[in-house]
Amino acid sequence: MRASRWAGLPRPHRRALILSFSHGEKGRPRRARPEVSARRPDATSGDAERPLTGWRVLVTRPHDAASSLAALLAARGAEPIVAPMVTTGPPADPARLTAALDGLAGYDRVVFTSAAGVEHAAAAGPGLADFLATVAPGRLAAIGPGTAGALRRLGAGSLWQPARAGGADLAAELPIAPGARVLLLRSDLADPATAEALRARGAEVDDVSAYQTVPRDEPAPELSARLRAGQIEAVTLASPSAARGMVNCCGADPPTYAGTSLVSIGPTTTRAVEALGLAVAAEAERPGVEGLVAALIGIRRS
Repeated sequence: MRASRWAGLPRPHRRALILSFSHGEKGRPRRARPEVSARRPDATSGDAERPLTGWRVLVTRPHDAASSLAALLAARGAEPIVAPMVTTGPPADPARLTAALDGLAGYDRVVFTSAAGVEHAAAAGPGLADFLATVAPGRLAAIGPGTAGALRRLGAGSLWQPARAGGADLAAELPIAPGARVLLLRSDLADPATAEALRARGAEVDDVSAYQTVPRDEPAPELSARLRAGQIEAVTLASPSAARGMVNCCGADPPTYAGTSLVSIGPTTTRAVEALGLAVAAEAERPGVEGLVAALIGIRRS
């Protein structure tokens, strides 16, 4: 059994549950497999610098997106427990994605709603890289800082973001005129409300799935037992799909989560958690992993 590591994280000591996903030959997500490794929190530091010391925090993002949050949690004194509740794969209709990317020059606005969408679009062919090399300022939009960072790593320069990360804010604030052609690149499970709101403003929207999001669907009895026993102080949820995956794994019975705090990255995820019959203890006031960690610190200090 291999031990997962993240650059900059301390060597293992405490046991931490890690559940990883693999993919089939054609990129189709397979079921997650349990993997247990250990993690050693840093020994000591001041409370002001490490306000989450003693807290075990569940990170439900996919492995390739979990490292930044896990590292920040460890730096604040928490013990991150990485248990991905979602995985991603190529879209069900890759030809439609490829056609959209080949026609990027014909859109007034190209909008990405997740870092995963950027990564899958980049993997689909050279269309995105060619576009980023020549795109005029203002034509490229990102839903939030994580997505913007993924675009910048591919060479994007000037791009637009809403004041607050989220589909509703993006749709309300995106600078468009009636008749503007907008390409919206998203997950197959994304809320259609963003595209609908843009159309209501007069835009011609091509709503294209850049990747499949697959919530985890098999039980995780060890993780459920730790939640019921109050051995995990907080759970971070960065998407509605992660919330669904958590319920698939651990159930929707509120007493299971009575000893933990569910922390949401934003209003869309909060609504999804509440629709599942669970209560959100805190919602990040700003987007990204820093907002999640700030919300956790707020709970700890309250």
